[in-house]
Amino acid sequence: MSFQTQIEDLAGINLSADTTALNDYLTATAREVADALPANLLIRNASLATDTSNPFSVANMRILNITRNGRYANEIPYGMSAATADSGSIFFTDSNGRDPVFYYKGSDLYVLPAPDGDDPIHILRFAYPSVTYDASDITNFPDNAEYAVVLGATCKLLIRMISDAREALPATLSISDLSIISISPASPSVPSFTLPDVASTTVSSTAILNAGVAPTYTAPTIPDSATSLVDMTDSTWTTADYDFDDENIDYKTWFQLAGDFIQNEEDTELAQAQLQKISTYIQAYSGSVQNQLNIFNDENVEYQAKLQEAIQQAQINAQKASQQAQIDSTEAQQETSLKLQKENQEYGANLQKFSADLQAKTKGYEWLESQYNKLRSTYEGYFVSGGAEG
Repeated sequence: MSFQTQIEDLAGINLSADTTALNDYLTATAREVADALPANLLIRNASLATDTSNPFSVANMRILNITRNGRYANEIPYGMSAATADSGSIFFTDSNGRDPVFYYKGSDLYVLPAPDGDDPIHILRFAYPSVTYDASDITNFPDNAEYAVVLGATCKLLIRMISDAREALPATLSISDLSIISISPASPSVPSFTLPDVASTTVSSTAILNAGVAPTYTAPTIPDSATSLVDMTDSTWTTADYDFDDENIDYKTWFQLAGDFIQNEEDTELAQAQLQKISTYIQAYSGSVQNQLNIFNDENVEYQAKLQEAIQQAQINAQKASQQAQIDSTEAQQETSLKLQKENQEYGANLQKFSADLQAKTKGYEWLESQYNKLRSTYEGYFVSGGAEG
């Protein structure tokens, strides 16, 4: 059974699309287990290297034993390497190599006295393996420790899954951001209420039409350029000659002529006749004014009748338009109310489904935590109980 299958069984998921991370988890755990195992177990899977010079690279391996010329080398701190030449130091190493030592400098190993062709160093080392998800065993690795690698890799996977699930759960639950892991329940959209466009339902224009044209009063025409019958002028004549181009025709000179009869001629009869002439003209003009006024009044009566008819029709049109606007507004409100009611029902159903999905995802999150705790306890107990020693 491959490591992937074993991990899937423990984690309860399908990892077909996540094999790269699985390789990393297996390789990292194999190194972690190898570092925790007793050296006497790893020696069975270790290899021996021989070198005749310093330094020796120890990258990606665990050093189990070092000898020089058949003598066991002891490890000293890197900072005490100079003390190996001091005969008064406990780290002193004579040139005969009877008490060799070694120290690490980064990923390099140094042995003192330095090895050479006559006195090489022998290093018993355990190389950390690279583990792939599709393998079923680990080369040069204790068989009874392979399950610990599976347990540790599964724990690492569950930690990542728990982290993903925790990030998906908001600190404060709200409909807008609830989600669990990679497949989250989609929160339903809150229904929105749009007010009916009552403003666009307006009363039609009720202009007053067919009211006719208001009549205008036309005054009788006064000859010449005068604007009033009492307009007077100072004629250039000095004596009345009674022709028809001045004092007899131009009414503006009539009062002047009457004054001439009274003051110059002292002829009261002519003066009286002249004044009678003026009076007769005024009476004729007054009759013309009355006639024009009668025409105006007749046209005004007809205009007022048409105006009243047009006003009444405009009032009727305004009332009909107002009633239609009320009908349109009521229909729009009813339609909007029904739409909102339908959206609320759909929202309620979606919210119920969302809650059910959320509960299911939350239970999945809780299961991940529970499974991780159990596997982690088993994984740690493997080392405490010495389970790898069988």
